Formats: sequence, C-alpha cells, structure tokens
Amino acid sequence: MAMSPFDPGTTTGMKTETKVGGAFTRSRSPLRGVPAGLASAEIALLVLLFCAGALAESVKLKSVSTDVWMHLRAGTWILQHHSIPRTGLFSQIPDSPWVDGHWLYQVLLGLSSSILGLRAIPFVAMLSRLLLGVCTFRLARSRNAPFPLAIVVSGLALLIMDRGSELSLVSAAFFALELCIIECLRGNFSWRAALSLLSLLAVWANVDSGFIYGVLCVTLFAVASTFTLFRQASPGANVGKVWILAVAAAATTVISPYGFAAPGEAWLDLFSKTGMKHFAELQPMAFRTPMDFVALLFVMGSMTVLGFRRRYDLFQLSAIGIAMALGFRFQRDFWLVTLCCVAALADALGRPDQAEAEDLSPSPDPRTAILAATIAGFILVVVAMREPRDLNSLVAKAKANLPVAACDMIRSAQLPNPIFQSYQWGSFLAWYLPEQPVVIDNRVSLYGDERNERFINLVEGKTRVEQDPDFSTANTVLLEANSGLTNALLNIPQLSAQFRVVYQDDIAVVFVRR
Repeated sequence: MAMSPFDPGTTTGMKTETKVGGAFTRSRSPLRGVPAGLASAEIALLVLLFCAGALAESVKLKSVSTDVWMHLRAGTWILQHHSIPRTGLFSQIPDSPWVDGHWLYQVLLGLSSSILGLRAIPFVAMLSRLLLGVCTFRLARSRNAPFPLAIVVSGLALLIMDRGSELSLVSAAFFALELCIIECLRGNFSWRAALSLLSLLAVWANVDSGFIYGVLCVTLFAVASTFTLFRQASPGANVGKVWILAVAAAATTVISPYGFAAPGEAWLDLFSKTGMKHFAELQPMAFRTPMDFVALLFVMGSMTVLGFRRRYDLFQLSAIGIAMALGFRFQRDFWLVTLCCVAALADALGRPDQAEAEDLSPSPDPRTAILAATIAGFILVVVAMREPRDLNSLVAKAKANLPVAACDMIRSAQLPNPIFQSYQWGSFLAWYLPEQPVVIDNRVSLYGDERNERFINLVEGKTRVEQDPDFSTANTVLLEANSGLTNALLNIPQLSAQFRVVYQDDIAVVFVRR
C-alpha cells in the first residue's frame, strides 16, 4: 500500500519523525545526517562569517582611497585594446618597460566596471573578502576540527588580516587554498591534487606578486619532507614526487604574458628598497593599535597549543617561523603568519583519525558551506548595488582624500602638460585625467628605486626643486593643501615668483608656471 506524504516516517523536508518501537524519534536532514535546526544554525554562522568582512567594506569603502584607480585604468585599457601593457602607459616615461603582474585582477575589475560602473570598486573588494572568508574557513576545517572552534579561529584570523590592500587579501585567499592542498598531499600524495596546486599557482602568478610566497611554501614542503624522511628512516610521503612538484611550481610561475620577467618583477614589487624605507605597509609592526596586540596574542596562543602536542611537525614549525619573520617585519604580509597558525591549529585541534559522533558534534556537509557561500554572495550583490554609482557620492561616502574638484578644474581650463602631482594621487589621476600623463604613481617597479627616491626626497624638502628634472619641466603642479612643498611654493619668494595659484580648496592646490 502506497504511503501518503503525510504518513509517519515519510520525509517531507528538513525534519521528520519516525515511529520506532512505539516512540517517535527525530530524523536527520538531508545534509549528511545533521539535524535540521543545527544545519540552519551552521548555515547562519557561516553566512555571518563570510559576509562580515564584505559588509565592513561596504560601510568603510577603504578600497576607494587606495591604488585601485591604476588597476581600474589598466583593466579598462586591456579590455579596449585586447592586449597586455608592456610599457609605462599613463606616465611621463611611456617607453620604459613595464611588467604588469596584476593584469588578470585588473581585467576582472575592468569587466565589473563595464557592468556596475564605479560600484565595481567596492564590489570586487567585497568579493575578495568573501573569497578569503570561505578559504580561511576551509583551511580551519582541513583536519576535521570541531565546527565551533573552526568558526572562532576563522573569525579571529579574518579580523587580524583585514589590514592590508585588496591584492594582499586576494593573495591570502590563494595561500589558504594552497595550504589546504598541501595538507591533502601530506596525507596521501596524488597527482590530481598536485595538478590543482600547479593550476592555483599559475593563476596566482598573474594576479599578484604574492605568488612568490606560494612557491616558497611548496619548496619548504619539499625540504621538510626530505628531513622527515631521514629522521624517521621511513618512506612517508614520496619525497621524489614532492620535489618534482616543487620544481614544477617554480616553473609554473613563468606561465605569464611576460614569461621569465614575471618572477623577477614580482620580487622587486614585494621588496623594493624605496618601499621598505618609506612605505608604512612595509614597516615593522609597531604595536600601537589594539589589533596589533590581538594579532600577537593569536600567534602566541597558536604556538601554545602546538607546544602541548607530543610530536612536532617540521613543516608547520618552519612555515610559522619564516612567516613570523616576514609578517612582523612587513605589516603588509602578516596574513602569512596568520594563515600558517590557522593551519597549525586545524591540525592540532582536528580529529582526522577519529570518527565524529553525530549526536555530539556533527560535521557540516560541504553542501552546507556551498549554500552559505551562495547566500553570502547574494547578500554581497544586493549590498553592492546599494553603493553610490557616481564618483562624488562614492568619494564622499568613503571620506577619501581625492582631488576631484581640482582635477575638474585642470580639465576644464585645459592646463598645460606636463603635470607634477603628489605621490598618492598618481593612481587616481591616471584614471580620472588620462590626457595628463602622471609624473609618478604606485608602480614602484616601473619607476625604479632611483626615481622614487628622488621624488620622495623632493617632497620631504631634502633637495632643491630647481635640481629635480621632473619638477623643473612641470607646467602644472597639483599638491596637497597642507604639504611642505605647497607651503614652499606659496611662501618662498623665489618659488612663488615662478608659479601662481589657479585653484585652491581644503584638499588640493593647483599651481601653474608663470
């Protein structure tokens, strides 16, 4: 006799009741045996975890005031010309060679802007934070750690990492995925997982310079596997295959329109002398903000947990040690040590060899995380569509210090080239005033340490303006209203006799050579 959908024992949704031995028992949801209420709670927590960083970005809009404008300009140029830039476009040295290591990210930004307009800037920034949240949680659960602990560890890690540029966060997401794949390879080496890792590095090498750290991690994995083999005198992982993977990983990074020039340019981009000397993100952590101490406590707590283990893992310890040396030396790269600690905590708190009791701590089904990521993505799109579409509203909401009105005046008055502008505005001018090639911008590797150092020394008043070739030939000067060079042009008679003020507001001052 056919049973009605309303008969006891028939599944009608997430929760049913079945009569067994005269008593009713609650059945599980289709999500891997997880009770419906618990599955809903897990989905809600995951959505909150994945959305938190994106929602914070939608309020603060930190990406609007960064170097995103150069990436937007380059991405638009690539889509218009169907070509990859190889020379110093948008600058006053257009014939100088330029290796654009971020071209794939720029294409994504350009495509998004063609659909969403300027909403693409916060949208891509929110998307990068969503991706980082998903990858960090996946790493925290890589060894089947309890779900509540994975949520807490992932949340703390995301809070700590929300300090770098957008591209740093994208590199962090790639690195988290790489650590997940390496964890699989450590348990049971397979060429399928190795191919996934190589594909990941190939994409990463065309997105951000941080892929150098990815290659370093694979190499460290091979070295640690070799030492472990000698120490234990047991086969363990196939060390030969691991070394083949490490060599292939290094070779994969040249799969780029720029070939062998890409790794070298990425190294210069990460560790330029000018950046390490003058840029705040490349300075050591100063421990002057509460978040710096939270980051320190997170690392110390991770090391404490590892200290209680009866065995030590050479790869984990060496990875954390190198990451700490880099992360505490360069604030920009603190995501390295954060994710290495997440991986170590996942291994220490996980239960890979113990079957979980469903009634005590059911493991979330992968479909649960996918569903949560889908819901978070939908929320992201809805929030992004509520962002301002025009430039003035977007800049006003972000409270960005950008010279929009001054640039409008330069365009309307058709002030003469070449222009000399503040360093932090070069990226914005390259996008907003394409007819005015900039004297300098955020592309450190394009201009080189010598030109960057000369520019910074001029702005800091360490050299005379007459001795600087860029300034001596400039016909239009755009500076911050409160900068030292602005005060010099206004108050020193020899300089004020050469330039006159044609525009001034609370943000910028525009001078024209007499």
